[in-house]
Amino acid sequence: MPRILISLDTGFLQAMDRAALRSAMSRSAFVRDSIRHDLAVVHTRELEREGYLRHPDSDDDLQGWEQVAAKCWKD
Repeated sequence: MPRILISLDTGFLQAMDRAALRSAMSRSAFVRDSIRHDLAVVHTRELEREGYLRHPDSDDDLQGWEQVAAKCWKD
């Protein structure tokens, strides 16, 4: 399995380690699981957006979706 190197601030690393411990996971397993979850969320957002663009209820709804999506993608 390839390895990567990332930099995290101390507080973030400590919080992640506590969460991994509570989940009975290694740090690596916790990071993999978190990334897998986030990728699934991104994929779902992409599918929802694609479907909505293909079948919008109205032009006003489409503009509202673009504003909501822009906020979601910042997170």
